[in-house]
Amino acid sequence: MERLQKVLDENPIIAILRGVHPYEVLQVADALISSGIRAIEIPFNSPEPLKSIELLANRFSGEILLGCGTVLSSAELKAAHSSGAELALHPHANPQLVKDALKLGMISLPGVMTPTECFAMLEAGASGLKLFPCDVLGPEGVAALKAVLRTDTTLVAVGGISAQNICAFKSAGVDGFALGSSIYKPGMPAADIRTSVKNITKLLASSNLETKSGIRSALI
Repeated sequence: MERLQKVLDENPIIAILRGVHPYEVLQVADALISSGIRAIEIPFNSPEPLKSIELLANRFSGEILLGCGTVLSSAELKAAHSSGAELALHPHANPQLVKDALKLGMISLPGVMTPTECFAMLEAGASGLKLFPCDVLGPEGVAALKAVLRTDTTLVAVGGISAQNICAFKSAGVDGFALGSSIYKPGMPAADIRTSVKNITKLLASSNLETKSGIRSALI
């Protein structure tokens, strides 16, 4: 949990490289890391995901938090861990996968939408919660969940997050954002990746300044 929070404090974006091929993954990661990204996820529904994870682990070990996504089984979880993944993101609330991830020493972010799922996953030992699909919950739904969860619960928004709504979700209490097509699409040039990350990062930085300004005004 401490490692996850430290990475998100440095940069709240987890880059989802859905559809990335092993032959291009290092170049894509270079563009992301040079833009300040500190966490990268390779989904299992990508071409040769284990190979991409292994390549990233060998090149960037200790430099980024490397994750596997769309993990549906214990077999996938173990294979990803063996390839070098440290973070596991699931699209669903499966307590057994959470427990299996913890046994492997991995950070676990199960997908949740309801208070029942949130508390069940936290009881299973989840490192944090993946709010998915977050665009269905909306900022109001996230704020409602945030109000009943422990204050130290890490929330990562996934699904439908874009430049148009990311600041609203941050204001609602989200700690991190796993972003896919808004910053990366298969075949995307490195320069375009850097621009996408830069634009989102600027928005988040601006949101932080507005929040701090609001707090100062309230104190005055």
